[in-house]
Amino acid sequence: MENFSSSLIEVLNLEKDFIISVSGSGGKTTFCKGLSLELYKKHLLNRNISMLFSTTTKIGDFSDNEFKKIFFNSEEEIDISLFEKVEGLYLTGIKNDRKISALPLKILENVVDKFSYTILETDGSKRKMIKAWNDTEPVYLSKTTISIGIIPIKAIEMEINNLNIHRFEIFESKFNLKKKNKIDIELMAEIITNKEGLFKNSIGKKILFINQVETEEEFEYAKKLANSIEKNSVIEKVIIASLLDKKFYEYKKSSDNL
Repeated sequence: MENFSSSLIEVLNLEKDFIISVSGSGGKTTFCKGLSLELYKKHLLNRNISMLFSTTTKIGDFSDNEFKKIFFNSEEEIDISLFEKVEGLYLTGIKNDRKISALPLKILENVVDKFSYTILETDGSKRKMIKAWNDTEPVYLSKTTISIGIIPIKAIEMEINNLNIHRFEIFESKFNLKKKNKIDIELMAEIITNKEGLFKNSIGKKILFINQVETEEEFEYAKKLANSIEKNSVIEKVIIASLLDKKFYEYKKSSDNL
């Protein structure tokens, strides 16, 4: 990728005191963990800076030692006083089996006020490349300042079926497949821009994050996709990225180059 950055903080142009909500598929948890850890390392010596990674639905548990963990066994056991003097990087939620469930939204609204930065996953994708959204998701905190929608470019040319798409029946009903058998640029653009699609319920600044761009061909696909949604005034920034290679490129609209 040309003129790429290796920093998520840099390419997203992040400022202090933000609440980022992330939806989509093909890299959500990797993105959230990566940004959390980058923020943590940047502010390692500043005890006045604190970071929170959590969810408004459910996420899988993980064992990264950098995260301090505040877990509860049930809603009844939640003690908000545990968040009064936080410093460093935290993961919180209600722990059950191998999943971490969200704190009730009213409580989470108070918890995020204790942190300098908050990063939230807002939906699930069952590890599938493409998904549709049901009536209960994504779940956005009202204090969200930035909404990031993630979609993998490797889904291009992928067969449209139940094995590859989470909530396939909803997907068929919400998006105009035009008798397509495979995902193409046109359909992916609709997933992004449709009011029932990637940015459904989103709040604040909206950033599209096209992930899994590891080859020149995929980079060209990603630029075509970005170009196809250029007239969508809702999306304020497009990042073409490889979380795997830690390479991030900000797509510039044609009007920016005039």
